[in-house]
This record gives sequence, C-alpha cells and structure tokens, in this order.
Amino acid sequence: MLGKSDFHSTSKSGPMHLHSADLFGAYSPQQIHRQSYRPHVPAAYKHQAVECFEEVCDEIEQEDPEQLAKALPQLFGTKYCEVRQAVNAAAFRRRPLRVGVVLSGGPAPGGHNVIAGLFDFLRKVHPESKLFGFMGGMDGFFNMKYKTITPEHMARFRNSGGFDMLWSGRGRVNGRKDMDKAVEVAKSLEMTGLVVVGGDGSCSNAALLANHMAEFLPSCSVVGVPKTIDGDLKNAVIESSFGFDTASKTYSELIGNLCVDVGSSKHTYHFVRVMGRSASHLVLECALQTRPNLCLVGEEIERNNTSLKEIVQEIVELIAERKKKGVNFGVLLVPEGLIEFIPEIKKLIAECNEIVKKDGAFDKEKLSDEGRGTWDFLPEVIQDQLLMEREATGYIQVAKVATERLLILLVKNQLYAEGIDQETHPEVSFMPHYFGYEGRCAMPSNFDANYCFSLGLTAGALIQNKRNGYMSLVRNLSLPTADWSAAGIPIVQLMKMYGKKGEEYPGVTKQLVDLDGPLFQVFKQARALWKYGDMYRNPGPIQFDGPVADGASYTVCIPVLEELISYDKCEESRSCFRKSQEVLSPLQLSRLRFKPEMNSLCMDQKARARQGQQFVPQDPYTLRQILLHYPQLCNHHQFAAQEVLHDKYTSPILTGLRVGVVFMSRQAPGITNILWGLFERLSIVGGSVIGFKNGLNGLLESDYIEVERTDLDTSLNQGGMEFLGRSLEHTLMNVENMERARQTCEEMRLDGLVVVGSAYTLSEATLFSEYLLQKSCSTSVIGIPATGSNNVAHELLESCLGFDSTTKVYASLIGNILTDAASMPKYWHFIRLMGRDPSHEVMECALQTHPNFVIIAEEYGAADKTLVHIVQDIADVVCRRAEAGKNFGTVLIPEGLLLHLPNMRNLMAEVNAVVKEAREKDRIKEMRDAMVNIEDGMNSETHWAQLLTPWSLALFKSFPKFIRKELVTSDAAETKLTHIETEELVAQMVKKELEKRKKHGRYSGKFAAVTHFFGYQGRSSLPSAFDCHLGLTHGYLASILVESGLTGYCTTVRGLCGASQSWKLGAIPMTAMMKVMPRTGEYSGVGMDIPLIPSAEVNLESKSFRYMKNALEHWESADRFCNPGPMQFWGEAALFYNRILHEEQAEYLLMLQHVEAYTQILHDTCRFGVEESFLRTAYSILNSLLTLRLHPDDLMAFGLPIAQENLPPALRHHASMARQRFKEHMNSQADAVDASTRARGSMGHPALAPLDSPFPGGGGEEPGSGSPPDVGPPLLIQRHPSWTKEGATAACGTVYRNAPRRQSSQVNLALQQGGPLPSAPWAVQEGALEGTREAIQGPGHSEKNTPGIFSGPAGFSENKPNKL
Repeated sequence: MLGKSDFHSTSKSGPMHLHSADLFGAYSPQQIHRQSYRPHVPAAYKHQAVECFEEVCDEIEQEDPEQLAKALPQLFGTKYCEVRQAVNAAAFRRRPLRVGVVLSGGPAPGGHNVIAGLFDFLRKVHPESKLFGFMGGMDGFFNMKYKTITPEHMARFRNSGGFDMLWSGRGRVNGRKDMDKAVEVAKSLEMTGLVVVGGDGSCSNAALLANHMAEFLPSCSVVGVPKTIDGDLKNAVIESSFGFDTASKTYSELIGNLCVDVGSSKHTYHFVRVMGRSASHLVLECALQTRPNLCLVGEEIERNNTSLKEIVQEIVELIAERKKKGVNFGVLLVPEGLIEFIPEIKKLIAECNEIVKKDGAFDKEKLSDEGRGTWDFLPEVIQDQLLMEREATGYIQVAKVATERLLILLVKNQLYAEGIDQETHPEVSFMPHYFGYEGRCAMPSNFDANYCFSLGLTAGALIQNKRNGYMSLVRNLSLPTADWSAAGIPIVQLMKMYGKKGEEYPGVTKQLVDLDGPLFQVFKQARALWKYGDMYRNPGPIQFDGPVADGASYTVCIPVLEELISYDKCEESRSCFRKSQEVLSPLQLSRLRFKPEMNSLCMDQKARARQGQQFVPQDPYTLRQILLHYPQLCNHHQFAAQEVLHDKYTSPILTGLRVGVVFMSRQAPGITNILWGLFERLSIVGGSVIGFKNGLNGLLESDYIEVERTDLDTSLNQGGMEFLGRSLEHTLMNVENMERARQTCEEMRLDGLVVVGSAYTLSEATLFSEYLLQKSCSTSVIGIPATGSNNVAHELLESCLGFDSTTKVYASLIGNILTDAASMPKYWHFIRLMGRDPSHEVMECALQTHPNFVIIAEEYGAADKTLVHIVQDIADVVCRRAEAGKNFGTVLIPEGLLLHLPNMRNLMAEVNAVVKEAREKDRIKEMRDAMVNIEDGMNSETHWAQLLTPWSLALFKSFPKFIRKELVTSDAAETKLTHIETEELVAQMVKKELEKRKKHGRYSGKFAAVTHFFGYQGRSSLPSAFDCHLGLTHGYLASILVESGLTGYCTTVRGLCGASQSWKLGAIPMTAMMKVMPRTGEYSGVGMDIPLIPSAEVNLESKSFRYMKNALEHWESADRFCNPGPMQFWGEAALFYNRILHEEQAEYLLMLQHVEAYTQILHDTCRFGVEESFLRTAYSILNSLLTLRLHPDDLMAFGLPIAQENLPPALRHHASMARQRFKEHMNSQADAVDASTRARGSMGHPALAPLDSPFPGGGGEEPGSGSPPDVGPPLLIQRHPSWTKEGATAACGTVYRNAPRRQSSQVNLALQQGGPLPSAPWAVQEGALEGTREAIQGPGHSEKNTPGIFSGPAGFSENKPNKL
C-alpha cells in the first residue's frame, strides 16, 4: 500500500488537486489529516505507570452463577477493577510485552484506534514490546496468520474506519481442539496477552479462551474489547460499545437529509430500515437525532404482542390522518430486526426452519393453520426472499428480509382496500431505504476515536497487570474525556447460560432496549408530538473540528423532553414548511452564523453587466432554429455573454425593484443561499424579493411570499428548499401556463424573475423569456444552474450549484463501503447513484474513491453496447480478481444507465405501446400479470407478448420479475427507467453470467452481491462551504443582471478554483447554450424542432474522463480504495472542492492569473515618461496579439489595419483581394435572400446594408469618427415575424460582434421610436421590418436551397469566443 505522501505524486502535468487522493494513491487528504489526530485520554494514562485496583461492583447482577461456575471455573469469582495511577511508579516493573490482537465479527468504526491505543501502551511500557495482528479474525489466530505491527504500519491506520488493517472474520471457538490450538499459537509466539475485539459472541469466545489459558498457559492473559454498532453490548458498566456513536451519526445524517427532502418536495413517505438485527438501539438513537413521524421499536412490539397486521394498520391510520391535514409525506424508521420481534412472524420462521431442517425443502402445506395464514398475508416478493437464500445451517436468513419493503407492500395493499392507491392518488408515494454497510466502516467520530484509543490503552493495562478474562471498560462517557475512568470487569459477570436443557453454553448477555429506562421514556413522550408536528431535525455530517466535533450520542447523554420538541408556533402561511430554530441541530445553528465571502462587486451598487464575447452556434441548422423560435431574445442579446464590472458612470437604481424567484427542479444543496443573496443585494438597492411557493404552482396561482429578513432565520447555509418548496412537474412549456405566469408577473409588477434549476428548467426559462418579450412584458427572466447532476454545460459555466455537496455526500458513503469491502473481503457491492441522464456524479465519486469498476453510461452508449456487454465486462473483472484471491469489490452505476443503451430504448418504446393499449382497453391488470410472468410458456404466446418484437421480447424475458413489473407499472416512458433498480438487475445478471462461467471452468471464485442506491440521501444535505459561497454569489449576480436590464441570461461564476473573493461574475445568453436534439426523458413532450438546453452528458474527451480511464485498469486489481470522509465545515477540509472542476478549470485559472500578472507588469512599465520607442514596440506587439485573437483566419487582411498604405505592393494586393472576397461572400448571401423572396411573390424582403466599406462589415466610416468603425465580420440573424416596432424588432438583420456601444444605442433608439435608422455599416435597414418567417423558411426550403445563409464567415467555429 502507498504511504502518507502518495497523494502528492501524479503522472499528469498541471496543478495538483490537493483535495482528493492521487488517482494511483490509497489515502485521501482527509484520511492523511486524521492520521495526525491525537486522541484525548482519561487522566490516568497521562502518568508514567498505571495499576489495577480491585473495587466492589454491585451494578451488575450475576446470572446463572452455579452453571457459570462449572462452565468457567478459572474465571468465576474474579473481581472488578479500576485502572489508576500506579502508587509507586518507579518500582513498577517494566518488561517487554508480546501481545496478539484479533478483530472479530462485523466491522465497526474505531477498531484501528483500539489497536493504536494497545500499540502505544505496549511501546510505552517497553520499546521492545511486540504486537501481533492476526489476519481474518479468530481463524487467522488459530492458523497463525499474522503480521508484526510496526510504527510505520500503525501510522497509516490511526483514526481510520473499518477493519482493513487486519481484516475481520466470523470464526469462533469450536470445542477443545480450537482451545488447544490457541495455547499452541500463544506458546510459539511467547505471547503474554491476547486482545479479542468483538461483540457478544466474540467476547464469549474470549472468555472460553481465557478460562483455558488460565489452566494451561497462565502467563497469557485474554482481554475482550466491546465492539458492535448495534449497541446491544451495553449494560450498567458498558455505557456504549465502540462504533455505535459513529454509525448512529452517519445514519442520522442521511435520515436528517431525508427529513429535509420531504419538507422540500412534500410528496413521499420514506421507509428507512436501520441496521441492528438483535436490538433497536441504533434506530432509537437515530430517531432521537432526527425526530421522524414514526419509529418502530422491536422490543416494544414484542412486549405488547403487536401483530404485523396491527403495525400495518397503525401506519395506514397515520397516512390517512396526515392526508386529511393536507400532508402527504413523512419519514418512518424501522429496525433491521423488526420482523424477529413480531410474534406470529417468529412462529412462522420457527416452523419454516423446522420443515427445512427435517425435509430439506420448504413445503407450505406443512405449516400450521396459524403459520399458513401468516405466510399468505406476506407479499409474494417477501415469500421469495425468505426462500431464496439460506444460512450455512440451511435456516432462513431473516436478516435478508427487506422489512421496509414488506411494510410498504402491505401498506399499499391496505390503502388500496380503503380506496387510496397510487394511480387515483398519485400524491401518496413511497420510497424504501436500508442504511447499514455505509455506517460500519465510516471514519470514527472524535468520540469514538478517543473512546477506542482509551479502550486499547485499558486492554494493555489489564494485560500488563495480568488480568485474564477481563473486558476493557471506559466509563463516565458523558463527562469530558479527562474525567473518563478506565476499568476492567470479568467477562463472566456479563454472561449467562443459553441453549436447550442439556445443550447449555455460556454467552455474553445481549442488552435490548430498556423500555423502562429514561432514554425510551423520553422518546415515548416526544414521539406523539413528532407524529403530526413534523419537527424534523438534520444533525448533518460528522465534524472533526469546530464547536460540534466532540459531542456524544443521546444514548450516552440522555436528553430531556424540551430538547426533542418545539413549542414555537410558526405562522403556517409564511412558508411552505413550518420550521423554527428550536428544532435545528447544533451544526445547523452554527451554519446559520456562517457568512460566505464574495467578490466585492456583489455589494457594489454600481456593479453592472457589460457586453463581452459572442457565442454563436456554428451548426447552421441549430442556429436557424434558434433564430426562428427565439427571435426576440436573439435581438436582445445577440449571443453576447456579459461580464459584471464596476461602472462609475451608471445611474443609480431606482428604489422599489421587485424580483421574483421560483425553484423548479429537484433539490440541490445551496439553493437557499440564492434566496439569501437576492435578498441582500436587493436590500442594498432598495428592492424586494418575491418568493413563489411550491415552485411553478406558486407562479401560476400567484401564491407567494414577500421575503422579510426574519424569514431567512432558519434557511441560511441550509439544505433543501423547505421555505419556498419546489415544482414536482415541469409544465411551463405550454402557452396556457406561460400566459398565466405572464399575468402574475404583470399583476405583481415584477422587474425580474429568477428561475432556478436544471437544464430542462433553464429551457423553460428561455421559452418564457421569449414569450414575455413577444408580449411586451418588461419582466426580465434570469436562470441559475442548480442541480446535483451538474447537467448544465457551457464553456463559460464551470460548475452547477449543488454538485459539489451531493458528490461529497455520495463519495463519503462510497468510501465507507469500499472500506467495508476491504475489511470483510467477501462481498461485491453494486452502487447506483442518482443523476438521471448524465454520469457526472459517478465519475466524480470514482475520482474521489477509486472503486474497482465504473460504468460511464455515455461511454457504453457511444459504443452502441448493450446491457449484456456491461455484464460481461463486470464479470471479466470479477474473474480476474478471483484469480488473485479477491472475491470482493465495488461497482458504480449511474441512475440513467439504461437510457443510454439503444436496445433498452427500443424495448421501452414497445413496452410503452403495450401499456397504452392496455389502458385504452381497460385491461391493465391482465396485461401486467401476463407480462410479469412472461417466462411461463402460455404467457409467452399472449396478445401482449406478441406486441413486442422478438429481440425486445427476448430482452424483456431475461429480466427478473421485479424489473419486469417495474417496466409495465406505468406509462411514464423514459423517465421511468431512472426508477428501475439497475444495481439489483446488474448484480443478478452478473451472478448468472458467473454461474455459466463456473460450469465451463472459467471461474472458480465465490460471488455474493450487496446492492445500494444513493440519491435522496444527498440532494438535500447541508451545502458544502463551496456551494454556500456559490449559491450566495449566484443570488447577488441574478439581481445585478436584472438591474442591468438583461433577460434570457444564465448566471455564471468563473475562476471557481480560486478564492471566492476573486471569482468572476458573468452571464451567458441561454440561447447560446441550446441544441436541437432527440427528445428523451424530461424532453420527450416538447416539439422536435425547438432548440432546448440539453442535459449535458459526460464529455468522453474531457481531461477528467481520460484521467479516470487511465487509472481504472489499475483500480480493477490494485485496490486503491480511498475514503474522502464526511463533508467538513471547519479546518482545511472545509475549503475542498470537487475534482472534475479542478481537472477542467484549474489550468485556465492559473493561466488567467499569469496573464493578469503580466498585464499589471506591462501597465506599471508603460507609465508617463517612458521612451517613445518602447511604447511603439509595446503597441506593435499588442496590436499583433489582438489581430491574432480577432482575425486568426486572415492575418494578411487585418494584420496592420492602421498603416496598410505602407505595405509592400504584393502584400497590399493580397490584403485587398482578401477584403474583396469577404465582401463578395456577404453580398452573395444577401442576393440569395433577395432571390428567395422574389420567388415567393409578395413576401417581404429582409434587406442588407451594402458592403462598400474598405473594412469588412461596414458601409463607410462612423460619422464624425475620422476612422473606420472597430467592427468585425457580420453574421446574418433572422428575426421572428411577430415582432413590432415598439418591441424594437425586425425580421432579418445584421448582428455585428463588436459594434460600438454608442452606435448600438442609436439603432435601438430608432427601432423603439419607429423612426428612420441611421445609415451606418452596423445598422439594420428599415425594410427589414416587413419580413416574415416564410421569407426565410418557405415551403420546401432547406440548407441546400440557400447555401450558407445561416452561416457566418469562413473560419467561425462553434463556441469560439469573438472578442468584442
């Protein structure tokens, strides 16, 4: 593995991205930073030596004392002890210790710090002490597979998550043979101690080994360390097992994000299953942290003998009652082991296991009447889950049952019976989640880092003091770390006897949730208010620095009722979702006080947008369609970008400016800061912000809030869109809604409307701005690109708002799973990431984490590959890794994968037709049953199956039932593909492919898959510091653009790789971002020929993609897993930004900085008094540079525009000929327009000014200037026929890329007043006002009829900026 400095090395040129690991490295900057953290420890360990002092402990009552005395005679009767400073440290004997350590059971955050604490203690006792790490758990110990841990090796794993340092295992002590083997291993290594890190089962094994060592090798002490994220290894003396704090905070962050998400969209019930099979401690802690509407506690259900039907009825009543209140959303938490607490399910499972054990196969008919009734009540998919996979014993794997899905299916059935189903009530929808593996190997919180390190120190102290058979304890955890106390308790005191009579065995007692304890009682009081009060709370990500970094869980620091509820009576009408500061977490409150830094122009009252470069589409057809459909906008901005500058001559803005804002896309972190920025900027210029509630619905229905400062009290730097809400559907594309929106704008006298969202939203904004111009409505429309998918692209747009935050959340979770895969190397993890069409999120997370296989949908789509090819590629990697002994790995899958595969698009089109016909004939249920069960021989011949082509039918039949069911559930066309569980589909197909290969001897490994979907967990997270700055800047910028009188522009901020104070503010004409493209996904309902802003896909020629491809082959085999860690708001990591941004933009920023530095040097050098010869040289060089920039294709014609009379005759002739060719080219295009118009008879003709000037693009010199106008070659642009004189319109004219500002103003004034146009080369002729659309696009018209009429001069390229 690579060392500490690996992330500083790179094989590519250019500036390093120090915010993520090198592509061939194995440690992220956050991991490296955490290696230097020094855990805080109890005061006792600050002394030179410690001793164990026996004390009376009456907090634990011994169970089954007589049986335990017989089972563990060597341990029974030992005393509880406390670790304190040695009485006589000088006399304390110091001898080298030789200790082994085993990581056993499932991984938990902080395990490496236990080893670090033990290692440091041993080295402190004596520098010659040795620590042996046994690989793969208890089996590694028995087989003597170990590594001697060195300081260098230990340094790489300090404060890191997972068990990948030594791996973990599920091995256990099986009888006398194993115990004798343990003695043999300990003797051979001359061990003085063995530390077993594990849960109740592992610590029970430790007790058995300790009892045996006491008799046969008394020099070796065995000590246990309490580990489990489930929290069931706790009691009066074990206040918390390690890992619980980190896991509960990780899950709480995700649940909190879901709580913010439902408060923003208000249309989904999220059912969340939280890991914890044996006890409900984790789900209870998460509920206290996040305050969901309902949290089921398994122990309570068991005590109350609550049936599954009663649980379902309680949920249905909750949904129905909330529906009456107009609320169709909520969050419900379920413990992983819930099903085992339900009485009739426990009986059913017992019966099933008995049948399987006796007969080897399950037979429903052999169930009892009660068992059969329960079995029939379960949905078919759950029955299949119970029978699909078995444990090694053959018993049913209850943990595999997706309890959240079970409840959703049963609740849906019950709601359907009561007349509420998703077709008749689409507002009621459900989303399942399982939070498990992503929390087991997270970077440990400061609490767990300190706690685990202290447990390791204590384990070493117990071994040094020859305390055999003890459990390492650290107590008083609710106090500051220095006040913690270290202790040891005999493991036997925590044990009791298990098993049937005659088969009893000793085991550590599992501690279930204490229903009579103070923690559950305060939860019981609060949950009644949470049910309908919606007091959601978002704890946010774990922090390693700052004021909230060291907080402990509620399980350790029990809260009072007032901490869990809110008494604040918020005004329901002021916002879409009621929220007060009382329900905010400490991290949320601290973020409210954060003030992002910005460019000083944001606060400058005289900041205005000034015209910059032009970005005209090169493709003639695209340009033509843009001119046809957006003529008003083209006339308004002439494809020119804008730059915000200080304008000392500008007049002050009149007070009373009114700007509306509407959120129209999915949630993206940082959007609330847009509202903040708008409010602050308009406060400076005396304006006001109008926030439309529930997105487009508010705009159409005039439902709004005039934002006041107090309204922002709970929104600053927060995630989601709770204050205003968002649109659930895009419907602004139709004229009826545009007219309603226009009426709202005029009734409210809006000067501007800021539309926030993704590419599709910006397309809607462009159409609406064109519509407003046609209707002579003065409201400016400004778009802001905000989407976690980063699917808005332009060369002036570096990153979308929200992308940085969402990818940080996802990358952190993926990093945790990668660590988990390396800690227990037996699973392949298939992870699907939200992102709709593009794969940007997958690529960014891959660059941050280095998984083994990455699917970039655009790559497979471009290669015209199918799902089968993808499966084969994954199977190839699995086989190669299996040959190397690695039966584990990770695969990243984009949400929109299937949208890019041609055969899937064809299949979906055909399935859509089937569904449509079934709906028309009212035979939808018959069709679904037939299609879902299509593998049956009879169903393959049904009418519905025959509607599919043979190749589509074969593909459809290859899918599992759950995928087929999803495909025929609705007719949502392409959008539906994003809801398909692609990760599950791919995992099952890979499994089948590997089974085929195994039969043919091409694969000999083991394959077990675990699937994950990360989407809703990230899109409403707290925004990163980067997105906080960016969102606020976009808000200020949008207001400045409105103040500047612009419309149809998209805000852009450049230089994002630099400090936020130096970011450059600008705007892009949204028509310059458009293309004519095939209609898929969201765009499927829009006319085919209307240009829209496309959903930007991954550029397969981009630097970031190429870098990833170069490293991917290495990742497939070398396991360079990286964990970026949770998003940070303090310390160096708070400044991190995403890698794609760096790879694509950092060099530009560096060059820009260099150019600015050189320009400043030149400016300072050419001061008053410098020699004339020096100035002439500087002028000549700069003039040549500008010529190269503005006229790269004909340097001879434009090379020396001032002194051409001094050219040699040959060069003067060449330049003259170049100018003549250019003039003929432009006049020929005008003649083509004339001919086309005359051929149509009475149609008006858009005339062009004659090109008689000696300078291309002109008709003479500017009056009074004495020199030729500084203009570039013209470009023909068509105007829409519906424009009027009053709207400053024309059907066709000439747009110059560099017309002087005063001259442009004269043209605009003449057009507005309807008077004669000035006779100048840049003028649009008055006759152009008579033109119509058909003058250009008549019957039978094509590009071939009038070649080049929509093209610019030769050499003009797409998106090639032309300097103004």
